[in-house]
Amino acid sequence: MKVAHSVFKLVVSVLLGCSVSIEPSSAQTSPASPSVQLPSGAIRSVAQAMPAETQTFHIELIVQRDCPHGDCRLQVSERDFIVSQNGHRYPVRLSQPLEANSAATPSLPTHLLVLFPPGASRPRDAQIMRSLKRILSHGWLVSVSRSDGSFTPYATNASLGTALKVASASPATEEQAFQAAQRATKMLERFAGRRLLLTTVGSGGTEPSPRWMRMVMKSHVQVYIVDGGEIEQKRVHRFENTDLNPGITSGELVDVDRRAYRNGVFHEINISTAVKGALVDARYYFNLEFTMPDAQSDRVNPITLTLLHAKDIYVEETELYTLEEQTAGGDSGMIRTTAQKELIIDVQR
Repeated sequence: MKVAHSVFKLVVSVLLGCSVSIEPSSAQTSPASPSVQLPSGAIRSVAQAMPAETQTFHIELIVQRDCPHGDCRLQVSERDFIVSQNGHRYPVRLSQPLEANSAATPSLPTHLLVLFPPGASRPRDAQIMRSLKRILSHGWLVSVSRSDGSFTPYATNASLGTALKVASASPATEEQAFQAAQRATKMLERFAGRRLLLTTVGSGGTEPSPRWMRMVMKSHVQVYIVDGGEIEQKRVHRFENTDLNPGITSGELVDVDRRAYRNGVFHEINISTAVKGALVDARYYFNLEFTMPDAQSDRVNPITLTLLHAKDIYVEETELYTLEEQTAGGDSGMIRTTAQKELIIDVQR
């Protein structure tokens, strides 16, 4: 869901189930019967045998920062986030796609789906792999649409290049390719962690069919469209090298292509700039994990996420979700489900 920059508080309604509201367990404790005397260790043994039931929630938070260069690092920690409900505060665990040490295996998974619609100019497989080299080195899991309209499994490094070569000699029809893309997009939406969809326009800058664009724009993931970006006029300064452009003199205005962000979508110059932008944008993605006892779960009152010291920070998207383990075809994995709880974002500037 999109959030207006000018709103300091926003209420995000999200759709998932929660348990029936129960008062805190301390309020439910009944007095012991005076006719029954239990050993001092008996209550402790019962408590150990019947641990309190809890549920773990995740908050996906995508922000932007108002800075002159468009690429400002955010120095945040778990102490900058407060999750609360009905006066109870819950400790949070903060994760991001890129850690400070740029480890090859990040603590938070990132899935990228690369989609080439019918009519789009598709680079050679080797060129695609070169464009994706930087994000693959960070351990991102990537799936790419093959030349026949099918999709590779999510893979990284050399295994992705091998999977790209497994394509049918007979390409899929446009309808078959669209259905395959729909399934791939729905699968992407269910993954835990950061989810990105990178797609391109047709040859000559023409957009794919309207239903392709609707499918892309309605996906609940971050979208990058390679459409040439937008044109910005830039004045050439004396210190810039104009030898490569003999017809340009110092002080002259020239048209420069650059990436743009409009209506929740990144418009990119080419695949390489989209990859570079996605790496930078990872700095503004946060996943907050917290655990709530079932005895404190409340269907009616919202959960509040408070952002402290959030000067120049604007919330773009957020989702409250849970993870459930599912098994398919002998493989098991964690699938996200949007929570049926109201989430309030309180930005404290």
